[in-house]
Parts: sequence; C-alpha cells; structure tokens
Amino acid sequence: MKKIVMALCCFAYFLLAAPVQAVTVQATTWQVLGGSVFTSDALGTSGRPSYSAILTPGLPGQLIEGSYQSGGEIFSDVTPIEGPNPYGFVWSYGMSFFTSTPNQANAPLAAPIIDVNGMADMSSFMIGWYEITLESVGNSAIVPVTHNADGTYTISWMVYTPYDFGSGDNVPTNVTMNFAAVPIPAALWLLASGLIGLVGVARVRR
Repeated sequence: MKKIVMALCCFAYFLLAAPVQAVTVQATTWQVLGGSVFTSDALGTSGRPSYSAILTPGLPGQLIEGSYQSGGEIFSDVTPIEGPNPYGFVWSYGMSFFTSTPNQANAPLAAPIIDVNGMADMSSFMIGWYEITLESVGNSAIVPVTHNADGTYTISWMVYTPYDFGSGDNVPTNVTMNFAAVPIPAALWLLASGLIGLVGVARVRR
C-alpha cells in the first residue's frame, strides 16, 4: 500500500508542478487571439490599392508548430478593405491563411517555430488570395517576439508573392498575430485532484 500511495503522490506532483514552466515557455501549440493584415501603399505600379483587415481566430484558432494547417484553422478567412483607389482597380477576394505542405519550396514544414524568449520563424505561413499566394520567406519571416503586459505575445512580419507583377510590385504585406500559450486542459487538473483524493482514501483505510 505504501508503494501505491507514493506512486500516486509522485504522479500528482508531476501533473501539478511540472507543466507550469513548459506550457508558458516551451509550448508547441499556441492559442491565436487575433491579428491584422495590411499594406500601406500599393498604388504605384499596378494600380492595386492599399488594403487592410482585422483577423479573428479560426477553428480551432491555434497555431501548431511543425504541422500543416489548412485555411480557416489559424485565422478565419477574410476579405480585406481597400483604401482609396483612383485607378479603379478592384480586388474584392477573400484571403485564406495556412501553413505550407512539405512539397512547397522555400517554406519548410518545420516552421512556424516560436521561442517566446527570442525569435519566431514564420517561414511556412502563407496567405492565399484568389490567384496569388503570399509567402513568408527569408529574413523578413524571422522576427522578435513581443511580450505584452497581459501575458500574451505579439509577432509582426512581412509576406510577399514569389513573383513580380511589374516594377517591383510583389504585394509586400504586413501580418500581425497576437497569441498565448494554450492553457493546461481542465481534465488534467481534475485528474490530479482525483489522484490526491485517492491518496487520502488510501491513508484513511490504513
């Protein structure tokens, strides 16, 4: 009986104490809280206007490191709002946000990788926008992580098309993501409480 009690105590301690550091610093699944996408000046060459959109979490609204995620999982699809457009150019199509599959060049599946005490590598993050794909590549996709006062985090990086629409117009676009560590599931706390209760019952029976 003593061995059983000791084992239960050790297991309960592991559940209650050990995950705290790991969840906040070494998580591989992040809860997406929202974000934005915008380009401030895009009228110069193709007549494409500036645009912006507020991003809301998708379903399940999480960013999972090293995993392919399809459109609608990280952010919900959105149609950006266009700015002033004297050229009459219209691009009223929705954006979809996803991570790369292994066969896509310049976007390794191992990313995104987020170190909240250092840098975030968003190399595999992509935006599908009708007939074009905006990619996170190169140094512009490796950015510092900002710690917010409420315990959440923010990253901001640039995405581009892999080709040029003319005169350097490759649709440079800023993406911002607000996120937090995924909290420990309530079921784990319930399990830990139950184990502690079993320890108490075992002691009473002795």
